[in-house]
This record gives sequence, C-alpha cells and structure tokens, in this order.
Amino acid sequence: MKMRGGCNNNILTRIFTCNRFNSQYPYLNYKGVWYSYDDIYSLSSKFNHVLMNEYKVSRGDRVAIIGTNSHNWVSAVYACLSNEAIVVPVSPDNRNVDTIIRSVSPKVIIHTSSSVSSSVSSSTSSVWTDDMCFVPPVLDSESMETYGSSRGLYEGSVCDGDLPAFILHTSGTSGKPKGVVLSHNNITSNVLSIDKVNVPGFIGKDDRSVNFLPWSHCYGLTCELFYLSYKGASVYINTDISKLIGDFRRQNPTLLYGVPKLYYKIYSLLHTTLPHYILHYSDWETDRKSVVLGKSVK
Repeated sequence: MKMRGGCNNNILTRIFTCNRFNSQYPYLNYKGVWYSYDDIYSLSSKFNHVLMNEYKVSRGDRVAIIGTNSHNWVSAVYACLSNEAIVVPVSPDNRNVDTIIRSVSPKVIIHTSSSVSSSVSSSTSSVWTDDMCFVPPVLDSESMETYGSSRGLYEGSVCDGDLPAFILHTSGTSGKPKGVVLSHNNITSNVLSIDKVNVPGFIGKDDRSVNFLPWSHCYGLTCELFYLSYKGASVYINTDISKLIGDFRRQNPTLLYGVPKLYYKIYSLLHTTLPHYILHYSDWETDRKSVVLGKSVK
C-alpha cells in the first residue's frame, strides 16, 4: 500500500496512514469474503483511475452512489474523496431516489443493478464486477478490469479541508428529502472527536463490528465506517437482517452500532431463534436491561 502526498484534512489520509503497517489485516467482509486494508486501497485506486480518466471527475463534481453497504461501495466512496469530488450516497430503499438525483445533478451515478431507479434504468451498463454499474456507461467489464492501481489515491491531492465531501439526505418521510453538506474538515473533526472521548486503546485492530446500519446516513458512516477504519478495526457486513443472530455467533463482534428500533428487532430475533432458557431477563420495559447471550446486563 503506497502512500504519497495527501493531507491531514482528508479522512482517507488518516485511515491509510494509520494502517500502513497493518495493511494485510482484515478490513471488510462482504458475502463471506474478507478484504484487507490493502485490498480496499487497491480497489479504490482502480475506481479512482476510472473516475479520473474515463469520466473526468475532478474537484467539486458530484457523484451519486446508490446501493447497499459493500466493499465496492466503500471503494467508490474513497475514490471520490480522493478526487475531491462530492459524494452523494443514497440508500436504494429511499423512495425519493429520483428526486435526489434530479436535485444534485450528478456527473456520474454509480449503483448496483438490484437497486436501479427509474432515473437511471434507461442508460445502465454493467462495467464493474459484483453488479457495480456506472452511468453514463463508458467501459465494458473487461476494460474496467485492466485498470491497475499504480497511482496512489492521494498523489498530487491538494485537499482544502473546507471543500464539500458529502451531501447526505434525510429520508423524506415528513416531506421532500433535505441535503446536508459535510466538508472534509467536518468528517475528520467528528472522527477525531470520537477518538478523543474514548479511553486510549479502547478500540483497536482486534475489534470487530457486525454492520447492519446503512452507511448512506451520517451515524453509520462516521461512527462505524470511518472511525473503525481509522482505528484499524474490522467490519462484517450483514446482508440479511434475518441472519443477524447467526452472524453474531460466527463473528463474535466486540462492537455493535444501531438505533433503538434495530436493537428491539435484535431482541425480538433472539426470542424467536434461541431457546427460552438461554435468555435471562426481568421486566424489560422498567429495568431497561440489554439482553445478551446467556446473561442480562444493565
């Protein structure tokens, strides 16, 4: 993993600089395959080549990424940030995908074929493995695979920390989705602030989370993906919420990121998938105890 240039304002520089001695450590698991930090760096570099050379993406251009969490999703985001483009991540189950695409007018759309909206379906062409597609189509799959990763992700990068890095959108349940602009400084500052309030050594390369939150929203993106990446931890990406308990058993996560609704869903799954005698609890609503395998903890 080669690192040249870069800047401290860019979260990518911090992630890959901190992990330059741990580049072969497991980073992301998608559909049973582990990818190291070096693997993701190489994939991101390949995306970077395509965005720069084929799509002429540069500072300030908007790139929409429609899809669920995956190693390719992360690599596409990193490539955009490396080019100082503005990432517009959109969850495929967002019912306002078309509205968001029209409002941001992206130069390029990267999406998974299983989550194509009517805005992009007429001009899609698969040019990336694992169902990653670019719009407008420029390359075929074979041409895409010929791209190497010789150019460093940050070689020649200037990176003004005040430049926009993301436009994150609300779900739009109470009206039209609203976009919030986050700069490179915003992202980096948030990650460093999380690290500052944690006990030194509390999270490190031996930690692992089982991911089920979408990274198209701020909490999962900043607190899980970026912070755990910065600390050299690993993330197992759950692709089927009904198999979440099994993923817990197999992966033995030390960390879990969620929201109350999802925690309650986990609680319900435990009751439906495990024998009753394994769970010991008392008055869930009043004691507010977190139920884990074999014991209950306040």
